[in-house]
Order: sequence, then C-alpha cells, then structure tokens
Amino acid sequence: MTELAQLQRQVRELQHFRIPRHDLEAIRNASAAVKAFKDTPASLDAIRDAYAQLATLRNALAHGLTDSAKSESVRPAYSLDEDDHG
Repeated sequence: MTELAQLQRQVRELQHFRIPRHDLEAIRNASAAVKAFKDTPASLDAIRDAYAQLATLRNALAHGLTDSAKSESVRPAYSLDEDDHG
C-alpha cells in the first residue's frame, strides 16, 4: 500500500529532527490514523491526512519554520564586540 509506505518514510525522516512539544499532536494524529486503519482498512483517507500533516511538519522543521525555531535565537560561537583583549 503506497500510502502506508509514504507515511513510514515521513516518520523515518522526522526521526532526524528535534520535534517541539507543541508539534507532537501531528505525531499522535498519525498514530491514531494507523490504529484506525488496522481496525478498518477502509479508513485510507485518515492515512492520507496523517501523511499530509507529517509532511507539513517535516518541511517546517527542515526549513526552520516552526514556532519554536522562530522563538529560539541563534547565538554565534563568538563575537568581536565581546573581545576582552582590546
């Protein structure tokens, strides 16, 4: 089944990211969709929706577009302004 393979691929790709707590709902929804599919194989739309949610989450994480990525400021390893030798 292509949809399940796509969903598995998205889950594997998400393993490479640190997922913010507030984005875990997409993971929970995907898990619920898989459980529902096991009980009722006709619920393929739920698998497709879960795939779309995980793909959106993965893209946002990969491109730094999540709320937590925006709120965390990136600090350089050093700064010339803080040089104590001058």
